[in-house]
Amino acid sequence: MTDFRSRGWREQFPGRTDVTSTVDFQVAHPLVSNAGDILLEHQLRQDGERPLVNWRPANDEARTRAEQMGFVHVDRDDMVLDPTRSGPWSYRDGEWQRDTQHSTYLSKYASDPESSSEAGSDGDFM
Repeated sequence: MTDFRSRGWREQFPGRTDVTSTVDFQVAHPLVSNAGDILLEHQLRQDGERPLVNWRPANDEARTRAEQMGFVHVDRDDMVLDPTRSGPWSYRDGEWQRDTQHSTYLSKYASDPESSSEAGSDGDFM
């Protein structure tokens, strides 16, 4: 059972009794745009059709980013995402996907020499 300081989180997420996963640390990568978002998308897919993710932001920047991704505050130290109700998320073809206008969301940077046409066409961002 998830222990939040606030007991009101259940009122924010009626019918839910626990979170499906917890994010204690979000990574960033200097060569991959939205690296943490990509990992969050992967976690949502792992959590299934009705994920409820707890995020414990370490600082104000992480808190702001979490809000942009649809997380809501449940107490001073915890934020929760229900992608069925909030945030830039869609459930398509049995997978959670971030709604984005960026055509290069999962692409290499243009300045990456391996992203040239001679490189493999698998679109791998690592």
